[in-house]
Amino acid sequence: MICTLAVTIVLAHAAPLTAQAQTYPNRPVKIIVPTPPGGPVDVMARLVANQIAPLLGQSVFIDNRAGAANTLGSAEAAVRRRTAIRFSIRARAGS
Repeated sequence: MICTLAVTIVLAHAAPLTAQAQTYPNRPVKIIVPTPPGGPVDVMARLVANQIAPLLGQSVFIDNRAGAANTLGSAEAAVRRRTAIRFSIRARAGS
């Protein structure tokens, strides 16, 4: 019984040594902008992308998906795909 307990304790302490943490993000970062290129939201997204790319160590690219009152871009951001880590930047009118 004591031997089993000792083995359990040793294995519990050795388990974290075998696990390797993955670097995050490990894929490119895609910022989905649901407005046309050249607008204020697009410009803001490009400024953000230029600032975070060196911090993350990954390429950050903008994907403009304008149309249907921002629904197309929002739907694209909602679909989960493994090709890139995806974010959506939107603007809200009013205060």
